[in-house]
Amino acid sequence: MIEGETSLPDGARLQLVVERELSGVRWQSRTSVTERRFVGGPFGPGSGLPDGGYTLTVKLLESSVQPATVRERIGDKGEHLEGPLVQSGRHGLGQVASYSRRYLIGSEPRRATDQADVLEVE
Repeated sequence: MIEGETSLPDGARLQLVVERELSGVRWQSRTSVTERRFVGGPFGPGSGLPDGGYTLTVKLLESSVQPATVRERIGDKGEHLEGPLVQSGRHGLGQVASYSRRYLIGSEPRRATDQADVLEVE
């Protein structure tokens, strides 16, 4: 499961992507912001994510697919979005916000020396 906090308005639609570095396999989930929080998942096969490195991406979807109340806040083309996570959308539909971070999951990656957060899987 993925959960987080955001400054995006309630109702904002997000896409969550977890990608396994070793194989490139991706799991996706869509969710919405409620009271400045979001939750998505579970990700991976039924047995859970195998140990290893993963990249997590949280993306605010384009304004055109957002509810009217969200479009009023962020603009019809995302023009009211600002900050280091804001970038132009790939299809010319305006600005979006995207956050990516690398994580290591399981017991073996604890010996890694590169820059990543280490999570435990129960």
